[in-house]
Amino acid sequence: MIETGLLDLQIAIFQRLSQDPELMSRVTGVYDRVPEDTEYPYVTIGEPDVTPEETKTSYSENIPWTLHAFTFDNGEGKAPAYKILNSMLMALTRKRLTVPGYTLHQVKMESYRVFEDIDGETHHAVLRVRFILQKTGG
Repeated sequence: MIETGLLDLQIAIFQRLSQDPELMSRVTGVYDRVPEDTEYPYVTIGEPDVTPEETKTSYSENIPWTLHAFTFDNGEGKAPAYKILNSMLMALTRKRLTVPGYTLHQVKMESYRVFEDIDGETHHAVLRVRFILQKTGG
């Protein structure tokens, strides 16, 4: 039987980011869905892209997950976005992430970048993290 760990992994990511004092000192919140009228800067838990890895005896999920940070240019350029990106990286790598009911075989930073959004006022940091997740037990 195949069962995805996406929700459990999203909860673990959210808890890790939203409970990190350094990151939370830089942003107004961490969101799955950003509430209307949310003040900048903030982090969103974006899109997972799952590749199932199934053998005769095991099932795991290879999950690149995209996280986003948005800042408003208040004259500092991209610097606030770089600082938030760095805080996100440290929050995810400072200590091993755990996902109850699953073995997390890998957490790998795949790519990250900061760019100016099309509106010319918002800076957007994108962090792509790869997780290899396997259900524990039966």
